Amino acid sequence: MTACTSMTPVQPVGRDRFMIGSTVRGGFTTDGQVKSEVLQRARDFCGKKEMVLESSTSGGTQGWTPQTAEVLFKCE
Repeated sequence: MTACTSMTPVQPVGRDRFMIGSTVRGGFTTDGQVKSEVLQRARDFCGKKEMVLESSTSGGTQGWTPQTAEVLFKCE
């Protein structure tokens, strides 16, 4: 069974801080996988700016479906 994933665009939320989120419906995706995918997208975003992901906080909704993850991060 496959999952349907939607990822928000990276949004600025203050000086040098950004937010990205994901929603996964169906499938057998673990909460760790959902957060890992969002963190990788944040790392890729920072890498395109020739910076590295410096700090992040995450949250979301665990459970069968839908699962959500949000990451607030900073590139340095």
